[in-house]
Amino acid sequence: MSNNINRSLIGNILKSIRVEKNIPMKKIASALKVSESTVSQIETGKNSATKEKINEICHVCGCSFDYKTDRKIG
Repeated sequence: MSNNINRSLIGNILKSIRVEKNIPMKKIASALKVSESTVSQIETGKNSATKEKINEICHVCGCSFDYKTDRKIG
């Protein structure tokens, strides 16, 4: 269950960053070489993103992401 929470939390943060920076989903999808649907699934937590993809999204948005995606919640 905590993995789903982490995916949703990370997705929400990534979406908030993208929206705040006014970056179209199409630009993120292009940078990741995936469909807009895949980006949407990452943002809603339905699909998980690798650390590399998270870093690429943040690079496109001009920010950093310090949340440890591989942490364990007791």
